[in-house]
Amino acid sequence: MIVTPADRKIALSALLDGVRADPNAFIEFVMQAPNGAPLVQDDLHRLGQQVITDTIQHNGSTLMLWPREHGKSTQVMARMAWEIGRSYCPKVASPRLRHGTVRYYTNPGVADVRTKFLRGIITSPAFQRAFPGVRLDGNKDAADGFNLVGNKSLDWTFSAQAMTSSKAGGRATLLGVLDDGVDATSLQSPAHRTALLERWDNDVANILSCPVIGIGTVWHRHDLWGDFLKRPSWRSLVVSAEDAAEHGVLQVQGAEPREVPIPAAMGRTREWYTKRRAAIGRSAWATQFL
Repeated sequence: MIVTPADRKIALSALLDGVRADPNAFIEFVMQAPNGAPLVQDDLHRLGQQVITDTIQHNGSTLMLWPREHGKSTQVMARMAWEIGRSYCPKVASPRLRHGTVRYYTNPGVADVRTKFLRGIITSPAFQRAFPGVRLDGNKDAADGFNLVGNKSLDWTFSAQAMTSSKAGGRATLLGVLDDGVDATSLQSPAHRTALLERWDNDVANILSCPVIGIGTVWHRHDLWGDFLKRPSWRSLVVSAEDAAEHGVLQVQGAEPREVPIPAAMGRTREWYTKRRAAIGRSAWATQFL
């Protein structure tokens, strides 16, 4: 069978249409693993993307508690890039929100790193093929945020800051993300736990009048994540992986918790967990798998 240039052009167009329509297809097309190979979405990651989609569709709040090194930040950062691409790309006929804004809250010292990572995705050749016309606005660019061409609002397209920062930040319309705002400090400091709760209730919650995704690991039963688990307004996807990441509970807002199957074929074998437990240390390992 002879494949003509016209055939290849049609196939590429169909591929890019799929990338713009499906976050998993986007991640596998644009993102790379640490070794440079294309990132492959396993079952847990696909489940996580479906939970994010459900959260967006219901304009709700969901807490995703996964163990370390299961791709929490990568999945959420890639989803933010996909949402931004769909919002700003002229080729997307029906974006969820044209020229939307995203807010990202994390722990001290990480905001600049996450901003650089997201900026790198957006400027990558693969992203630009998927979402042509999405460009950084060099007149409004900083270490912890950036603007895209076309955004005429007073709020930055994307900004990141620590949960404990005194900066109020702008509004978010597309998505709000809390990424590891709770860290090991919460294990030892009641004052820190209280400060995070007050920061959320008094400031951040009012700014994020949009779908919100929280990701991280519980360090203390009374930390911010522990508090969210008790709030009926928050759904939760909790993955426990003391021996293998085969069990998860998705608590659907307004309903009884129901079991959600997470297939075992996630690239995380018992041997992998044994090695990671040894590397992280038994105490820290037990803490993150509460």
